Amino acid sequence: MPNPTKKKNPNIVQLVKGGSFTETDADRNKSLVCKEAFPWLYDLHNDPESCLELDAGEDHDGTFQLLESSVISRKDHGTNTAHDGDENSERAKIESSMNSHGFKLWYPPVCTFKDTRIAGGEVILIDRRTTDKILVGTFLGGKMSADDGWGYTNLITDRYRVKKTNNPKTNEPWTKEEILDEISLFGQAADIQNNDPKGKITKIGFLKEFVRVFKIKLDSGKYSQYFNSDRKPLYDVVRKRLDRAMGDSGMADGQRDDLCWLIINQFEEEGAVISWSTPARAKNWLTSGVNNFKDIKPTYDNKGKVVNKGIKYLVVGSSQFRSAIVKAAEAWNVNQDYKIRVVIQTETLTGYSLKNTYWKRLKTFREYWYNTLTLLSSAYFGDEGPFFSNIVLYGAIPAYKPIHDLDKLVIPKDVDETEDNLKENDEDYLDVELDEIQIHEESKRWTQK
Repeated sequence: MPNPTKKKNPNIVQLVKGGSFTETDADRNKSLVCKEAFPWLYDLHNDPESCLELDAGEDHDGTFQLLESSVISRKDHGTNTAHDGDENSERAKIESSMNSHGFKLWYPPVCTFKDTRIAGGEVILIDRRTTDKILVGTFLGGKMSADDGWGYTNLITDRYRVKKTNNPKTNEPWTKEEILDEISLFGQAADIQNNDPKGKITKIGFLKEFVRVFKIKLDSGKYSQYFNSDRKPLYDVVRKRLDRAMGDSGMADGQRDDLCWLIINQFEEEGAVISWSTPARAKNWLTSGVNNFKDIKPTYDNKGKVVNKGIKYLVVGSSQFRSAIVKAAEAWNVNQDYKIRVVIQTETLTGYSLKNTYWKRLKTFREYWYNTLTLLSSAYFGDEGPFFSNIVLYGAIPAYKPIHDLDKLVIPKDVDETEDNLKENDEDYLDVELDEIQIHEESKRWTQK
């Protein structure tokens, strides 16, 4: 509850059960929020990609308007599922802050939308659902929970509508699908680009909402230009949407790239591809389920001499191929009574041919590993070695069902490193892309156990 001895701050509304906001609160909110700092909210009229704009009237610009809580429809209209499970994971923290310190007026208000084509023309929420649940209450089956929320009778809102101009790309009125699509994007942009106290959208939240939106587009049959012949979303289309949602906030470029391909991979057959996003997740695969690749402790005789070396598995991402040898050596240095088995995890597969990507990553890792060891052997040890008594490139974790059993480790065969089964003077050589030859050769170097 608010601290009664604390000096009242005119920029914070202390919440009361069954309370309401005043015109003074709304005016204060408007004076404190710098619209130029939130172009994804207040400059949509000038964004040709968006069909949304503020619903201005004769005496207002559509912002910071008081709206009765009872007129807002809180049913599931399928317009946005920004948070995983459509529930902000930070709600408890946000609610605690509002309960203790009050409602801060220096943040943009709740966003609402109304159009006859959407939700039967009812007023719906398109941002700050968590704030609405805390201030008003949680609605279940169209009824508000009596024990949840402050029961506020009105809210300060920014109101949105569809632009009266046509879609500049089609020169046709905005369609229902385009409006729903833009409402979804609006919610994600607001969640990721706005500041606290709202919290941040999670990666899985972005993933699920993007997949939901693109599957709707795919099933509609109206957006063939967004998909390739395998019915997967085009990378450029996904990335453009992601960049619009995140703006200059959120993930760095490499993280956005991975997320785009993760989204695209969801259009593979269900369960066909696994994204090994972290070494820890891949290490867990090694030791769980039908697998039993667990670290084994060394055994010693009664004098403390090693009888049998232990085994320790080191999982390394395929992009870390340059540092893998050093990582393995460091692991052995602190575990010298162990044999280090290096296992590759291929991270998030990218590109439209996941088979090729998988084998390319193994090829790059394997070649760099052995070439570097050979170079070090020649440079420092007079071509003695390399020896593999302490460290070995043991295998790779499967990631793509069409080429592997996803429950079995991929391990290298004993293949002559200088062997080439297809030579440049072979009859069919010129009819096969070099890339395909290399992928074919790499796949023959590995098996499963």
